[in-house]
Amino acid sequence: MMTLIFILIFIINPYNLLAQYQPITEVGQFSKLKSDIQSKLLSGILLKNVIEKNRAYLNNEISKDDAVENVIIYYKEKPSNEELSKLLQIGVKPFINTWTPPLPNHPLGFIIATMPTDKFLSLLSIESVIKLSTAEYEHYPNNNSATSQIRANDVWAQGFTGTGVKVAVLDSGLDSFYEGSDLQNNYQKRDYSNYPTTIDDNCENIVTGHGTHVTGSVLGRGILSLSHNSNNGNQPFKGSAPNASLVFLKIGNDSSAGASSSAIIAAVHSAVDTFNAKIISMSYGGWYDHHDGSSAT
Repeated sequence: MMTLIFILIFIINPYNLLAQYQPITEVGQFSKLKSDIQSKLLSGILLKNVIEKNRAYLNNEISKDDAVENVIIYYKEKPSNEELSKLLQIGVKPFINTWTPPLPNHPLGFIIATMPTDKFLSLLSIESVIKLSTAEYEHYPNNNSATSQIRANDVWAQGFTGTGVKVAVLDSGLDSFYEGSDLQNNYQKRDYSNYPTTIDDNCENIVTGHGTHVTGSVLGRGILSLSHNSNNGNQPFKGSAPNASLVFLKIGNDSSAGASSSAIIAAVHSAVDTFNAKIISMSYGGWYDHHDGSSAT
């Protein structure tokens, strides 16, 4: 008798295995994964969000549509159509227009994508995915905490608040209605935005409030925020040198707030030669043929 032995060979597509992953609801599930998978996670916040949303969905607290996370997927090079297809197969939606290529000091490129939280482990298991992070980390305006971050309080406590120092701010314009409150009265000012055609003292902001913002960062006195400061640690919104003397030199034009080279050069000269400023602040910039100090500006 001849016995036929059939040997069944299963060829397993690793991406078929992805569907077997259960939604991760405990940190312990993640810690049991292979180290090469764990090492792909860049953000503990992402793991926390995934666990919380998966739990909420399983407890019927949120809908399936709400159990998603915006993520940043890192690649060595721009993902091919095949790699993008792998994302779509597991329900991850990539936003191709956000592709940011690698750079010498940032060797991985990345895209933003929307990921169902129950596909977290599936996404990590795709070979071409090098790293994964959250795109939902919240960033906050920190300018009003800048003085504490640079420890200006320590300098103020020693009596150095800008008194006797003249600061020239070269910018888009300055809202004059802060005079006598957050800005001192009778500060010096000059409009160089149309230099050399017109030079006058009308320095009002027309296009953008950038100049007022910068001026406040330098020497705003914080008077208007004395009773509206709950978001600033119960401290007024003060500039770094609130008692300095201001010279405001307008360089931004009234159509785009852009500043010509002639306006900038003339205003810098004026700050030093006419107004005797000890400090110059100019939060403007541009692109030149050579970044070596050789341009006139």
